[in-house]
Amino acid sequence: MEVNKKQHTGSLIGLMSNKVKTHGGINMAQGIPAFNPPAQLIEQMKKVMDQPIHQYAAGKGHAKLVKWIQNHYQLLTPLTEEHILMVNGATEALSLLYTYINQLIKDPYGVLAFGPVYESYRELPKLFGQPFIEYQNTSQEFNLNDLKTTIIQNNIKLIFLASPGNPWGYIWSKGQLDDICKLAEQQDVYIIFDAVYSELYHQAPPHQLVDIYNKRLFYVNSFSKMLSITGWRVGYLIAHETHMQKINNMHDYIGLCVSHPAQAALSEYFAENEDWMSYVSDIRLMLYSNYMYAENLLSQAGFNIPSAQGGYFIWCQLPEGITDGLSFALNLYEHHKVAVVPGEHFSSNASDYIRINLALPKEVLEKGLMELINFSHTKA
Repeated sequence: MEVNKKQHTGSLIGLMSNKVKTHGGINMAQGIPAFNPPAQLIEQMKKVMDQPIHQYAAGKGHAKLVKWIQNHYQLLTPLTEEHILMVNGATEALSLLYTYINQLIKDPYGVLAFGPVYESYRELPKLFGQPFIEYQNTSQEFNLNDLKTTIIQNNIKLIFLASPGNPWGYIWSKGQLDDICKLAEQQDVYIIFDAVYSELYHQAPPHQLVDIYNKRLFYVNSFSKMLSITGWRVGYLIAHETHMQKINNMHDYIGLCVSHPAQAALSEYFAENEDWMSYVSDIRLMLYSNYMYAENLLSQAGFNIPSAQGGYFIWCQLPEGITDGLSFALNLYEHHKVAVVPGEHFSSNASDYIRINLALPKEVLEKGLMELINFSHTKA
C-alpha cells in the first residue's frame, strides 16, 4: 500500500527519524553516530560524576575546557579566553549569533546560504520574518561576481557557510573562502562559519575560517560529531572581542550554561589523552570508506551522486523517473522500514534527492542501501 503524500510541517529529519524511534527500522535519516564515544571519555564522565559539579557551570564555560580550545586554535589565530563561549551545541550557537546579529542590523535585510541548505540556515530567517536566499552555485566554477550581484540585489547582510557542508559534504577552498570574506567586507556582510564537520574530511583537511581580527566573522564548532556525543550538547563559538560581552549576556538568558559534568569530562579526557585524535581519525576513515562504498553501490543502481569531500552524509539524486523524494522516502519506510531524508527539506530545487546518513556500521549501511536500491527498482 502506498503512503499518501501529505503536507508535513516541521523538520523532515525529525519526521523520518522518529518513525524509526517509534516503530523500528534502519535510521539513515538523522545524523546520529551508531557507535560509542571514546572509551576513555566515558571513563572520565564516570569519574567526574563523583565530583561536586552537578550545579550550574560558569556561563562562559568550564575554564579548563575553554583553555584547551584556546590552545587548539593557537596556530590559526591568537585566541584568548575572551574570544570563546561554550554553548549547548552548535544549534544554540547559530540561534544565539542570529539573535545577536539582529541587534546589530537595525534595517531590514536578507540572509543567504549555499544550497542545498542545512535546516537552521533557512529556518532562522523564517522565525525572524526575514527573506532567505538559497544560492545554488557551490561548484568549482563558483562565480564571485554573480554572488556579489545576488548580495546587492537582495540586500544580503548575513551569509551562512559550512565546510564540509550538510547535506552535501562540499569543502570550500581557501581561495574561495578568502574571496567571500573580502566580498563580505566590501558589502558590509556578516558571516557565520559552521565547522561542525571540519575534522571529518575524506582526504584533505578543510581550511578553517577562524580569525579573531575579522569583526564580521563568527566561527561555530562542537564536539558532537567528532567524538560521537551528539546527546551531550557541547559546542562553542569564537568571535571578535568587541562582540563577546553582548553575546555572553544573551547567552545568560538563552542557554545560561552548558552541562557542567560533560564539560569537565571533556577537559579531563583531552588532558589525559594526548592521542585523542586517533579516535577522530578512525571515525574519519570509517566515514570515507562508507562514502566510497555507498557511492559505488548507488551509482551502479542509477543514482546520481554529486562528489563530496567530507561530512556525515551522501547526497544523491534518485534514479531517472523518480521525481518525488518525499513520497519515495515515506513509502520506502512503509515497505522496508528504512528512513532517509527527502531532498526538499534542504532545497526547493532538490525534490528528487535524498540524504543518507553514513555514520553506521558497514553491515547496517549495506542492508539499508540494498533495501533502498531494491525499492527504487520498483519505482523507476
